[in-house]
Amino acid sequence: MLKNRIYNFFSHRTTLLFLLILFLAALVLRIVPVLNGMGIITSDEPHHVNLALNFGTGDLNPHVFKYPTLWMYLLFLVYGFVFVVWSGFGRIHSVADFACLYINDPGFFFTTARVVTIILGALCVLVAFKTGEKFKAKEIGLGAGLLLAVSPELVFLSSVAKPDMLMFFFSSFAWFFAAKFFMDGKSRDCILSGLSLGLAASSQYTAGLLLLPLVYLTHLGRCRWKFNWAMIMPKIILMGYGAVVLGFFIGTPFAFIDHKTFLSDIKDVKEFTSGGFVKQPHQVGLSVIGNLASFVGFTPLGIGLLALGAAFLFLKKRELLWFLLPPLAFGELILAFQTRPEVRYGLSLIPGLALLMAGSFGWGSESNRRANWVKIVICLGLLWAPGAQLLANLSQLKIKDPRIEAMYWIEKNIPEGCRLLMDQPHLSPPLIISPAQALRLYEKTLSLGNPRANYYKTLLQCGSDGKYEIFRIKHSYKALYSMKRHTEWSQEGYDLVDVDNGMQGVREAKIDYVVESDFGNDFNPEFVLSPFFIKLNQEAKLIAEFPSANYNVSPTIKIYKVSKPSK
Repeated sequence: MLKNRIYNFFSHRTTLLFLLILFLAALVLRIVPVLNGMGIITSDEPHHVNLALNFGTGDLNPHVFKYPTLWMYLLFLVYGFVFVVWSGFGRIHSVADFACLYINDPGFFFTTARVVTIILGALCVLVAFKTGEKFKAKEIGLGAGLLLAVSPELVFLSSVAKPDMLMFFFSSFAWFFAAKFFMDGKSRDCILSGLSLGLAASSQYTAGLLLLPLVYLTHLGRCRWKFNWAMIMPKIILMGYGAVVLGFFIGTPFAFIDHKTFLSDIKDVKEFTSGGFVKQPHQVGLSVIGNLASFVGFTPLGIGLLALGAAFLFLKKRELLWFLLPPLAFGELILAFQTRPEVRYGLSLIPGLALLMAGSFGWGSESNRRANWVKIVICLGLLWAPGAQLLANLSQLKIKDPRIEAMYWIEKNIPEGCRLLMDQPHLSPPLIISPAQALRLYEKTLSLGNPRANYYKTLLQCGSDGKYEIFRIKHSYKALYSMKRHTEWSQEGYDLVDVDNGMQGVREAKIDYVVESDFGNDFNPEFVLSPFFIKLNQEAKLIAEFPSANYNVSPTIKIYKVSKPSK
């Protein structure tokens, strides 16, 4: 008896030690890309941060529903907490001071948001372990935690200020509570699984699309798929789906309050994501499985882990296998109908997929402490991709961002009052527009009811010291891979130049300099703006170039002087 107690004590401590190591590894892998600036190039980060700050005006309606709003509300609360703490220490004396901080140092707000995603991503490691533990499979739980901790895809998504990790966090809890409901049958767990699912869908719509049947499929699995009238739709399942609606309402209340705008934008979302089979059905299904399996960093390794894991669970842990397979199969089927079956669109399936893959760690678990070479090979394969990426990120920490270098060069060498044409803000030097342009854009956006009017109002109140008028290249929503209304709504807040006709629009707008980002150009004949970039190289003079040392971190910036048309 004493021997067993001693063994259990040390076994428990060893498990906690492994969990701590996994959690710290997840934090380190996610922190380094943020220190390195990775994530600045993502297009939708400004949308989330800007709307979160705009909620501080008292208007909690986002007015556009490309994304649900839970992530933005969370950021709003985080920024509010930072404001209270800083004002308590005397760093900030008013809301106006806090708003001016965003004008002068927006990087602080983006970094704060990324810290939140880092913490959420690392916590999911612990949730995965607890889910595996519910099936009395600690080793599988630890394996799933390892997969989530070192996944290059999750590491990247945890280093950007977007809602993916919040959705993943709540999706992990949806799987966890569904596992508890599957094993124990308690009504509370069914409701909590539904609530978690609703909150996940209120972070990213895709979670609801893929995980909606999770509650019901878990119920059917508990009943061992033996159909009778009593099990078709019991009261507890209705309560579970009521919790889904409640969770979505908590995070996105204006989907119900401003339902006309919401339904209109959902049509845009549907048009963007759906498209049917573009290949043979079996080819699409295999490509979706391959894409999701690649979250471990290497698709063949992921598919191998799936095969090994499923085989082990079939032999040793069939309850876990029957719990995981139905929702995963349903989610894969839904993804097969998407035009862009990328990993992030199937993110809510990965907690379950990680548990299925982690079954491969069960092989040899009763080997009396002998070396388990299968596990060693798996771990080395898993650690190769994130390890290589970590070393690459560390080597880039001291390299300057070309956008910042270009900004300093422009301020030093380009005369005040000139007109500059740039690409999207996140791809360009972070220059502030002139007071005259800020006033003009404030009046324009205010008349349109666009929330960006609050930004220009703050810019004017803080005393804009911008020297230039900054115009943006007009893109179609298809070129930006975005939704039509969201693109139009977003571009309302800028002075745009239509460059479809090459340099003609540039000269008509009296542009003096063009600041090109290589992330925004494309010389592919199918790219609609290719003629413009070809003409720009032919007819304008390249006067400065700031190459990128790492294409994954920042773009190369080129500055052209536009020649005056001959009379």
